[in-house]
Amino acid sequence: MFIPYFPKYPLNQYVKMIWYHNATVSYEKERILPTGTVELIINLGSPTQVFLDNGIQVNKEFWVCGMHTGSILHQPIAETHMIGVSFKPFGALPFLKVPMSELKNSLVNLELIWGNEPFELKQQLLAQKSVRDHFLTVETFLTAKLSNRQNHFAAIIAWLDLQLSSSREVHLEDLYQKIGYSKRHIIQEFRKFVGLTPKDLKQIYRFNDALKAIDPNQINWTSLALTCDYYDQAHFNNQFKNFSGLTPSEYVQFRNQFLNTPSQGEDVHFVPVS
Repeated sequence: MFIPYFPKYPLNQYVKMIWYHNATVSYEKERILPTGTVELIINLGSPTQVFLDNGIQVNKEFWVCGMHTGSILHQPIAETHMIGVSFKPFGALPFLKVPMSELKNSLVNLELIWGNEPFELKQQLLAQKSVRDHFLTVETFLTAKLSNRQNHFAAIIAWLDLQLSSSREVHLEDLYQKIGYSKRHIIQEFRKFVGLTPKDLKQIYRFNDALKAIDPNQINWTSLALTCDYYDQAHFNNQFKNFSGLTPSEYVQFRNQFLNTPSQGEDVHFVPVS
């Protein structure tokens, strides 16, 4: 069971959604693909494992997942029961108060950032009886952490993200000129707010467009590549492998095998692999 909740103003300026997930999966491992969001997760059930280059990381309580440019190999253990916050690309910094560049391609224990607050929040959630109460508790908690004093560059970063997400044909150099700051300074601030460069985020948005466009019942890879603004199928294949760790055909094969041929656009960031 996956339930999304869309918070009200002012939180909706920073948070894409708050979500609740409670299910038992039928597979052992999955790849989680880049979403273009920063994820804050509070675990209400069994621990989960993430396979990193330097070993296995066990996540028990709560963690924040920074912007990723590659897939995360994840192993749910028993029942998956958690509540999470999907921040907009620029939205996490005002709450975490940590440069997002430090969280790039990382999963960090939230206790290291917020001290005892995550423990207190989790205890409140465990005492709640309804999913709606879970959502309202998290919404209230985050709203209280939001300061009225914002970095003057925040509005510029939000505008730049809007341009990148709304049009794949936009040219970064044109956007830099409209903003009026030097390219170097804009990229530096963007990394602090988002964790990636504008070019990286633009590529992730295009990758997500491609994931949503894949119809597992009828695929023309060349047509899809051109529709999603890739130079050609070879360029598409290369970018797809970089972001997912899989070829496009492997992506479809695994999802059809474990998810019983999901419909187009369904849970596109999750790929069971064993």
